[in-house]
Amino acid sequence: MHFSPSRCVFALALAWLPAAPSLAQGPPPALVRVEIVRAVDLVPSTLILGTTEPRRRSVVAAAIQGVVVDYPVQEGQRVKEGHVLARLRDTSLRLRIAEAKAGLEELHELHRRAERDLERARKLIAEDAVPQKTLDDAITQERTQALQVPQAEARLSILEADLAKKQILSPYDGQIIQEHAQLGEWLAAGGAVVTLVDIRSVFVRVHVPERYVRFAQKGASLRVYVAAVQKEPFQAKTAAVSDEGDPAARTFAVRVEVENTGHLRAGMTARVEFPTDKPREALAVSKDAVLQRGDQRFVFVVGEGNQAAMRAVDLGASSGSRFEVTRGLELGDRVVVEGNERLQPGATVRILDEGGRQE
Repeated sequence: MHFSPSRCVFALALAWLPAAPSLAQGPPPALVRVEIVRAVDLVPSTLILGTTEPRRRSVVAAAIQGVVVDYPVQEGQRVKEGHVLARLRDTSLRLRIAEAKAGLEELHELHRRAERDLERARKLIAEDAVPQKTLDDAITQERTQALQVPQAEARLSILEADLAKKQILSPYDGQIIQEHAQLGEWLAAGGAVVTLVDIRSVFVRVHVPERYVRFAQKGASLRVYVAAVQKEPFQAKTAAVSDEGDPAARTFAVRVEVENTGHLRAGMTARVEFPTDKPREALAVSKDAVLQRGDQRFVFVVGEGNQAAMRAVDLGASSGSRFEVTRGLELGDRVVVEGNERLQPGATVRILDEGGRQE
């Protein structure tokens, strides 16, 4: 084989070059967040499906008949208590009120005159100037006029009450979700004007299996999840527990009240975290820490040298965002709750604190 002088010089030069650094140093440590396994007071629970309902829902109706002359609201509008929803024609009623007031004033004047006549008759009878019958007639006339005044006042009050009914007012703060009347329409007494709902707080009605209903107590705090609004649960309380169950489903209706932060609406899907047993002390981990492959459930535990080890676990009751661990973990273990999806056994990890900084 023939070697050229130039190739020999190039080979000698390569031999004297410093060795290049190795490129096979392995992947960098995985960034993870961990939590410490602790004993907690665990309340076993389950999620029961329900639907949000308005705190109040009313079909506001007219208390008196009449023609709609003003309808200043529309569907979707929010109104305050006392807001005018509709006005009915009241022309003839105002005329009757004016007539009644004039008649009442006339009766007052007749009563004052009867009182003066009675006083005069008493003076004359004392002077023996008139017969007893004159005094008796004056007394009768005064009493008759006195009785007619409150009757007229009552008739006037009825008319004024009817006038007030010509304005249909909102009974509480709420939103109009349906219109039932139109301008110029004749409304009978009891005719629907609008449908009004109040969702300053909402109710969630759930049907609790009979084996769990013994844990339902009025006023007890619960957590309610409404995925359409937010991931975090709403704080709620038990408003009512039915004493009568559904014999076919073996469930009991429980109504839960949730304060509305401004985003809840009636008709949303909700899940109520309902207790299924008495509180007990147990080891528990975040549900984010638990992975599953087939039938096996496991977590990653960070040990010496920040190396991750896969640990099979047995789970007990569920409570909110946590699982009870009955086997596989010990107090003080550091389990990975974030960054565990692609973690491999034996991998070195770098732990992040709550602020995202590396520890």
